Amino acid sequence: KKMDLSRLIGAKESSHYSHSAKAKFKPKEPKAETHLDDGVIEEIRPAIISHGHAIVNRVLKNTDRAVGSRLSGLISFLYGPGEFKGHIQYRIEGAAGQSLGAFLVDNVELRHCGVANDFVGKGMSGGLITIRFPRTIRKSLEGNTIIGNVALYGATGGELLVAGKAGERFAVRNSGASAVVEGVGNHCCEYMTRGCVIVLGGIGKNFGAGMTGGVAFVYNQELAVVEKSINAEYVKIDQLKNGDEDLIHKHIVSHEFHTGSTIAKAIKATWEIEKKRFVKILPRAIEIVDFNKIYEEQFQNRLLGVFSE
Repeated sequence: KKMDLSRLIGAKESSHYSHSAKAKFKPKEPKAETHLDDGVIEEIRPAIISHGHAIVNRVLKNTDRAVGSRLSGLISFLYGPGEFKGHIQYRIEGAAGQSLGAFLVDNVELRHCGVANDFVGKGMSGGLITIRFPRTIRKSLEGNTIIGNVALYGATGGELLVAGKAGERFAVRNSGASAVVEGVGNHCCEYMTRGCVIVLGGIGKNFGAGMTGGVAFVYNQELAVVEKSINAEYVKIDQLKNGDEDLIHKHIVSHEFHTGSTIAKAIKATWEIEKKRFVKILPRAIEIVDFNKIYEEQFQNRLLGVFSE
């Protein structure tokens, strides 16, 4: 109550604590950053509208996030799921930021020569993502990690081909996408419900935890190593069938074609021998599924729907 603040509050210019402001600043209004996809959309708008074909070349930096997502959103908005009949191809290089190809749709392709951060292919429902090292250093970097963690999180479709290793939680909550990768960290295929994952290399711990659907194949790993790495409460090792061999071979051919993978090339060259080195991993939940009952129910529901129209 006895403190005198008059020299600080409302002080005169001549006083010792003068605080007269002679310069005034007007804060700048926030400016929305331009996304890489915005420029792409402007460039290829005629192809989008006419269901045409377009190729886009870009160099990425690690702040370029969710490349391909805005374009995919626009295509879905204009045409709906699976109704775009054209083909858009990104030819990109550099270091991609997070969520490369997130929510990608059918007939959009990302061909990336470089590395990528976490969440590659997150929520993708279609399209193709291929990732590889530059040709000049590809051989020397064989076996190195090329993408981050949590790739294909919640994906429902599409294909991801990675000529290199992935981080942890690869294909977590995958619900329909197919993938080939040359090594993964811990928790691969965690909570996976559909889709196909082929690992051409080492796997980490806790493989398949919570996995209830889909299938995985692991190449060139001793059976004892795979048995130790899987989460045996949720998944089991099964025998390869002829249909499995055809499925694996198809993906290996596609992987080698799109990424130039030396591992895929070697497997393809001696396929009859190498196919015996794949281990099939299935979810235990399949054991309790009555497929005949589901088929009958689906068939009856479809009949009712047809005759009621």
